[in-house]
Amino acid sequence: MKKLSAVLCLTLFSIFLIPVQASAQGGLEERTIEIANYLHKKEGTFSVWFQHLQKEELFFAMNPDKVFHAASTMKTPVMVELFRRASLGEFNLTDSIKVENRFTSIVD
Repeated sequence: MKKLSAVLCLTLFSIFLIPVQASAQGGLEERTIEIANYLHKKEGTFSVWFQHLQKEELFFAMNPDKVFHAASTMKTPVMVELFRRASLGEFNLTDSIKVENRFTSIVD
């Protein structure tokens, strides 16, 4: 579970922290090497995919075919919906929200 969380966090950080410009394939390659070097020093197995939304040819992938337990992937669409509703003014991101675990995973 920790490994997958790290993958998701790293992927999200990659999306927001890696500047991709019109002629940025070289910069993207440098960032890919930096990320690979960083992950090589960490314990665990990591998989990363980044693709520029307007320039599909600008992407990098590390272990794209590695299979992981998918339970934590639910966090991403939950956060997308959370930010969507906050942008509509349904609540503020600084508000407290009570969360109750009523779901029992078939894996855990």
